[in-house]
Amino acid sequence: MISISYEKPNFILSFPYNEEDLRLVRSLSVREWDKKQKVWKVYHLAIKSLEELNNTVWSKEALVAKETINRILSKCIDFQFKKGEARGFLRPYQSAGISYLAFVNRGFLNDEMGLGKTVQVIQTLLDLDCRKSLILCSATLKRNWENEFLKHFNIQPLVITGNAEERKELWNSDNKFLIANYDLLNRDWGIIPKKWDAIICDEVMHLKNHAATRTKLAKKLISKVRIPLSGTLFEKNIFEFHSVLDWAIPGLLPPFYRYKYRYCVFDFNGKVIDYKKDKLTELYTLTAPFILRRTKDKVLTELPPKIYNYVPLDLDEMQKEAYKAIASEFIEWLRKQTGTNWGLNALQKRIKLRQFVEFADIINLKVPNPKLDWLDEMYEATNKMVVFSFFDESIKRLQKHFNTKYYISGSVDADKRVGIIDEFNAEEKAILVSTDAGKYGVNITGADTIVHFGSVDNPATMMQREDRLHRFGQKSIVNVYNPYYVGTIDEGMMKKWQKERDNLKEFEEGTELMAKVNLSRTDFERMIYGN
Repeated sequence: MISISYEKPNFILSFPYNEEDLRLVRSLSVREWDKKQKVWKVYHLAIKSLEELNNTVWSKEALVAKETINRILSKCIDFQFKKGEARGFLRPYQSAGISYLAFVNRGFLNDEMGLGKTVQVIQTLLDLDCRKSLILCSATLKRNWENEFLKHFNIQPLVITGNAEERKELWNSDNKFLIANYDLLNRDWGIIPKKWDAIICDEVMHLKNHAATRTKLAKKLISKVRIPLSGTLFEKNIFEFHSVLDWAIPGLLPPFYRYKYRYCVFDFNGKVIDYKKDKLTELYTLTAPFILRRTKDKVLTELPPKIYNYVPLDLDEMQKEAYKAIASEFIEWLRKQTGTNWGLNALQKRIKLRQFVEFADIINLKVPNPKLDWLDEMYEATNKMVVFSFFDESIKRLQKHFNTKYYISGSVDADKRVGIIDEFNAEEKAILVSTDAGKYGVNITGADTIVHFGSVDNPATMMQREDRLHRFGQKSIVNVYNPYYVGTIDEGMMKKWQKERDNLKEFEEGTELMAKVNLSRTDFERMIYGN
């Protein structure tokens, strides 16, 4: 018989030693052995894991705690279905989101991109009357946060910038709202205050690597309120999901080493090849109360739709011969690889193929470019267009080809990007070209056409590009164009991110969840020829 008592914040499990009860306790999704007290502990917010146990006797205190916590978790779930009421400039769903965040204190605001997560968080901090709040974001988003404070709340936050001495003075400011980029965690750790009332992590996938220094430092900061923000729960795999939740609500999930073996399937070489779907249902049950996600099609019914247009293009004969030579060289190299590290090298070596299908002259090949010819025709037929590429070299060529002053790349200062977008939005006809440096924190609702001139593997990045246009304030149908060369890496990468996008959507909706498979040699070979 397993006895369960309660000592906040843990349920305490004890029993006379026997193999059967030990097996039952060790099968729990969340549990830790306390060597000093010689008892098992389950974090109170992970109470759902205790539902797996039978043959138990609960103390009076434990039963009261169980009832209270289950009531709180049920209320958290209820927020998923609340419509809320209009509040000033805030929409009903935003008002409901603010109530949720204020209730949980540590909740993942996972609203789809373009639904106003920033204003919901700022109003939450004001409602909670937080005396000192830290907003962590990418460098490109710092001014965007500042603008949101000023535009909607007439509040001047403090942006941490300047040299080391200047930053030291700013960190010690008595301003209630400090905005800093993630990189400063490493650079300024010795002078950053360690205690805050609230910490907000925008685009929290910056903390997706549990082993990264910035993630470890973020977890050392102390605060009652912790709110991660992102339009996606993870970018590539559920390891990232663990890292983010472990920052926001430590103790809710098993330690990483146990987490990965509980939910993942590995091959003989130790690579993840699948997920245990029955266990993912358990993961969803554990975490659902702490994740609030609304989608645009549910809450912005007036938002025009987003229409996907896939445009197959054929390589001309000269291109075919050139592509075949590069692809054959890659395949020959791939088949010679041994060991466990070849995958990362393959991702690097295929860059040459990715560059070829955008601008072959990047790799010093002079061949026709039907994709650029198609883009010329699209530009003539479209008033406002935004073109994305992964490569700076492609952006430079597009900027020169269209002779446009509207372009964003990694070399464009983050503080200047909002101004570039504002001016572009005001134009009657224009083209804006951007690397993925422009996928965050900019509102390009002045345009209604987006072109993925080159794809990336990550479906979250593709969606972040699109949702710069497809967001609140957009008045027109957004057309998304994906031109691709048939039978090339263009088509292969497109199919890969489409599949991963569908898997991600399934996980977010808590249905079939997902079934991600790491790239094998065969996957690489098929991708090269668009399969």
